[in-house]
Amino acid sequence: MKIHLQTGDGQNIIRNYGPGQVAVNQDIYSRSIIVLPERIVDDWPPQLFGDLAAEHFDSLAALAPELVILGTGRQLRFPPPMVTAPLVQQ
Repeated sequence: MKIHLQTGDGQNIIRNYGPGQVAVNQDIYSRSIIVLPERIVDDWPPQLFGDLAAEHFDSLAALAPELVILGTGRQLRFPPPMVTAPLVQQ
């Protein structure tokens, strides 16, 4: 096995996460964010799982992500299919 340092030159790297926060590169965020390889959207409106709505997934779909990881807190939860439909359709 080879072990080497990944610097992520020019790309965002999630370094750590914990209750109510995520560390991306050298910054710690304690609100909902979208992490893209080249930028961070730090004003994503839903702050609680119950706030998630289809329009939030519309905005995600517009970014054409390859993968979406949705942090839902201590408990693993899945939004209703009608909420995630815009992303699934994309």
